Amino acid sequence: MSVTRIASRYAKSLLDLAVEKNTLEPVKEDMVLLNKVCTENHEFVLLLKNPIVASDVKSKVIKVVFEGKVQELSMLFFDIIVRKSREMYLHDVAKAFMDQYNTYKNIVRAEVTTTFALTDELRKEVNKVVAEISGKTVDLVEKIDASILGGIVIKVGDRQIDDSVSSKLKAMRRDLTKNQYIKQI
Repeated sequence: MSVTRIASRYAKSLLDLAVEKNTLEPVKEDMVLLNKVCTENHEFVLLLKNPIVASDVKSKVIKVVFEGKVQELSMLFFDIIVRKSREMYLHDVAKAFMDQYNTYKNIVRAEVTTTFALTDELRKEVNKVVAEISGKTVDLVEKIDASILGGIVIKVGDRQIDDSVSSKLKAMRRDLTKNQYIKQI
């Protein structure tokens, strides 16, 4: 079975249980924490994926890292994952949970890239535009990238609005190189 299917099934089970137990928001925060730990600590992920390390050792490490920081439901879920020898998929489960949570709550994740930090006014305008396009609540992720030279790039799902200076220069270069009278620049 593929990693995506495994992660999706466990995430769906956790989401359904969290909704049933009325702990969806705290469990979501737990998955955000798990994702952060896995993203920032490569050694933790390597430990989870290591087939030589015994499951009880992995379980103890997970308890040390997360006990007192996450909901009881999340700790029980981690324990089930380890008992089923699926701990190597925990990071994937956290990401799948966030995707399913966003779908459940009708939230769309939008990534905005600019050369500067967004002002509150500009952030509101970007939120408004993305909400109009998608018809959903917006979870805005801001990135600063000097390589775009100026302008803005907005990614929503598989759609991208690229109004950056670098993309306009590339388009201009393509147009100029197509002209048979002008040699390549």
